[in-house]
Amino acid sequence: MSQIKTIGCSFKFFSAKLQRLPFSYQIAGSCFLIAVLLLNSLLIAGCAPSVTITGTINNYAHKEIEMENVRFETHGLPGNIPTILPARAYWLRRNEMIAPKWDTLEWHWEDQAAMMTCDFRSNTSSGNCQVCDFCHPPSSTNGPPCLGYSQPPVVGNLRIVADSGFIQTDNPQVIIDYADSATLLQTCSNTQNPLVFTPPMSGLYRFQGLNFKYNFVGGTDAEVKIHIVESSGDSSVQTTAYQLTRRTVDGLDYWTWTIDGDPFWLENFSPNLHVTDIQIFRGRCADGSAQGKQCVTPNESVAVRPSRLFFLPGFQNTVSNYIGEAAHRCYSDPNAVGVNFINLGSCLETYNAVQTTPKFATPTYEFLPARIAEKLTWLAQFNTNEGADADLTTSANDPMPPDAELIIQFTIQPIN
Repeated sequence: MSQIKTIGCSFKFFSAKLQRLPFSYQIAGSCFLIAVLLLNSLLIAGCAPSVTITGTINNYAHKEIEMENVRFETHGLPGNIPTILPARAYWLRRNEMIAPKWDTLEWHWEDQAAMMTCDFRSNTSSGNCQVCDFCHPPSSTNGPPCLGYSQPPVVGNLRIVADSGFIQTDNPQVIIDYADSATLLQTCSNTQNPLVFTPPMSGLYRFQGLNFKYNFVGGTDAEVKIHIVESSGDSSVQTTAYQLTRRTVDGLDYWTWTIDGDPFWLENFSPNLHVTDIQIFRGRCADGSAQGKQCVTPNESVAVRPSRLFFLPGFQNTVSNYIGEAAHRCYSDPNAVGVNFINLGSCLETYNAVQTTPKFATPTYEFLPARIAEKLTWLAQFNTNEGADADLTTSANDPMPPDAELIIQFTIQPIN
């Protein structure tokens, strides 16, 4: 026999009717799953109960469905650039693709005699606790742990949805509906035929389970923020900002920033994008969550001029002894227009240089050469003898106070 319980809303009449229905579990089918969908059709609009399934096959009760290391990755990047490191937010060029992934797709079964003692923290099956991972199925699916299921049945509704405002809403746009077993298996990270989609807009993309609770395990909360940068036009220019931290390196003061997160970076960027203008402002970051950003530059922030910037992959807390340091620095342009004192597209590698050298980097990594796994550390220096100025309203080059709070702002553009 099987039972279907509803928790969170009062549907005693329908629940009682369903509980009295006889079910015969067959190895090739799953009638108790159909009951979940039947229950959903009876629910009153506006109430979303939690549904728990308990049914038996060979004395095993189905407990839950779990996916491990749920994430979103970039897919199909051009040329010899491998897939960039996974992140909780991406900046992509228009028409680039994303692959949703999980490492396991597990059905958990518990022998009724176990009396709810299985915590399923281990993926190893034991007598009472069986874990059927459809991403890595056993040679035979007859009997435990898969109990006759050769493919994962679709339970309730599982979707990937998007909220354009970077904040969850009650009516997100549906991106993918998991309507069959094949689509579920295409999300396994070991598949040769991955499921992919092209994000239609900037926003918050996430897995959403309806009518059934899916356990999404991992460091991303089963969601990702995606910023779309257009290929051309005025909308192709976007900016992103971060708070700098004062740091003493080799006895000198710098203001530095490195992307947080490990193994999932908080943000990462397509190699089809690059940094052009870089600006430094005095002030504290404003909340950028409504724009999907960690930081936005407040309107009252005041621009300052650094003497030079370093962008060092794999920084080891030394500038003077950093191998290749000369190729990873840009000095302020004395003839800069406005407050765009440093532009990586026309980098001055030495003070008062005439010849410029283009540099190819995103805020998080350098890609020419490709060092996509090494985080960049950005260091801003303020040497008044080399043009630094903490107050652009005076005629003198004012030194930067050691307690100054600074913001670095990157202009992000597509590579043409």
